[in-house]
Amino acid sequence: MVLRSQYNDPYLNLAYENWMYENLNLDNHDVLYFWQNSPCVVIGRHQNPWLECDLQYLRENGIKLARRYSGGGTVYHDLGNLNITFMTSRSRYNRKGNLECIAKALSDGWNLDVDLSPRDDLVVDGTFKISGSAAKLGKYSGYHHCTLLCDVNLDELNKAIIPRMVGKSRATQSVASRVINLKDIEPLLDANEIITSTAQTYTQQSQLPKTLSMDVFKGNLNEIHQIRDQLLAWEWIFGKTSPFTITKSVPLPSGTTVKVELEIRLGVIHNIAVSPSSILENEINKHLKGVRFDSEEVSKVVGLYLKKSKSFQSDAKGKDLGKILTTIINIA
Repeated sequence: MVLRSQYNDPYLNLAYENWMYENLNLDNHDVLYFWQNSPCVVIGRHQNPWLECDLQYLRENGIKLARRYSGGGTVYHDLGNLNITFMTSRSRYNRKGNLECIAKALSDGWNLDVDLSPRDDLVVDGTFKISGSAAKLGKYSGYHHCTLLCDVNLDELNKAIIPRMVGKSRATQSVASRVINLKDIEPLLDANEIITSTAQTYTQQSQLPKTLSMDVFKGNLNEIHQIRDQLLAWEWIFGKTSPFTITKSVPLPSGTTVKVELEIRLGVIHNIAVSPSSILENEINKHLKGVRFDSEEVSKVVGLYLKKSKSFQSDAKGKDLGKILTTIINIA
C-alpha cells in the first residue's frame, strides 16, 4: 500500500504513522508512506530538546517542536523535505534495502551518485548527506523512516538545530553532518517526481502504483487524534527527557563570579546549586524547585517573587539575586 499524506501537521503525520504501526496487519502487506511537514524540529525518542536545538529561536519564529516515537537524531523539516516511512513485518524489515531503493530511484531517474554511509545515511557524491534514518521495531512489526532533503531552507535548518546551551546528559546526541539539497544538484527535480520514482522502484512496477490519501483511515480519526494529542503534550515533548545538568558561570554585580548548576529531571527544575556557597541558593530553590524548565514558566514564577520580595531592592544581595534569576530565565 502506497500512502501520501495530504496534511503538513507534524503531530498528525506522526500520529498516522504510529497508529498504522500499532494497528495494521503487516504480515503480508507493506506500507510505503510519504509525508511532508510545515517548519518543525523533530527530535528522537531518547533525545534532550534543550541540548539539541535552539528553543528560543523556535519560539520566536513559529517553528514547532515534536518528539517522535523512534530513536535517532534531531532533524529539521519544512515543505522542502520529504519523509518516507517503510512499514513492514519484523521478519521482513530491511533498513539497508529501503535505503538502496531510494538510492536506486535517484540514480536511475537523475543519474545521481548516491551511496549508503556506515551510519545508514544517504550521501551524494561521497560527501554530502541528503538523508538520515531512524527506526522503531516491535515484536511483530516495525518501521524505518528517513528524511530526504529536496529543497529545504538550509539557513533555517542551521539556526534551528544549533543548541544555545551545553549540558551533561545521557540522552542520545545528534551527529553533525555536511548536508545539501537535491535541488542544488538537479534543479528540475521535485518531491512529486521522487515519490513516483521511489514508489515504482519499491513496488517493482513499471507504472506508478495507486497512491492513497490518509482518508482511507477516516473511520479511525478519533484514535489517531488521541495520539496527536499525546504527541503535542508538554509531558511528552519535554517531560520525557532524561536527567541532565547545565552549568553557567555568572558574574555578579557585587564583583564575584559564581557557578550556577541546574539539575533538571523530567523537564522540571530539581535543584539549583550556587557555588562558592551562597546564601542565595536556598532562596532560589525555595521558589524555583519543582517549576518546569521553561522560560515562560520560570519568568512567571520569578516575576511574582520579585513583586513580593522586599529583598530585591538596590542592595548588593538583591542585585546578585536578580542577576542569577535573570540568567536562569535566559537559559531555560
